[in-house]
Amino acid sequence: MSNSKIRLVYSSSPSSKAVEQRTEWGFSHAKQLGLFDDFETVRVILIPISNMSIHSFKRALANYTPKLIVDTRKFPDFFSIFSSIDSALDAFSDRGIEYNQILFTETINTIDNWKNLEEIKSVFISYCQKNTGAPIFVLSSTEKVSKSIEKKLEGCLAQETVKTKLESICM
Repeated sequence: MSNSKIRLVYSSSPSSKAVEQRTEWGFSHAKQLGLFDDFETVRVILIPISNMSIHSFKRALANYTPKLIVDTRKFPDFFSIFSSIDSALDAFSDRGIEYNQILFTETINTIDNWKNLEEIKSVFISYCQKNTGAPIFVLSSTEKVSKSIEKKLEGCLAQETVKTKLESICM
């Protein structure tokens, strides 16, 4: 049933005030959406393995889809996540992920610290030249070591032309 006394009236030409308000709102809120990911900025995601379970690590792999993993641990084991190191490396290669181990240690000798950072920096720069747009996972043993790596990487990568965005995952 419909009430014939009620009718919808629509004007196809809006008032001048409405047009002016829409125009002002459009100019102040206009933002060009990106068609592609930002390939200029490299996302570096720091992951302390001690805080990760098998589910959270595999979820992070699926959500972020990295193309490079830099493992900074002295003894890179994946026993809490994979059944063996070989199965971890196989899983990485199946996903098209490049795996590098670069030892990162806090030493008193600053020359050794800079050698570690230079090695990490060279891996990052060569990866950035590939323009994949995918983030880099940096694995550490604990959250404390992850914070230390973050501080060092901020200063080291800020000197380069590569724009980086550092994030941490603690699950």
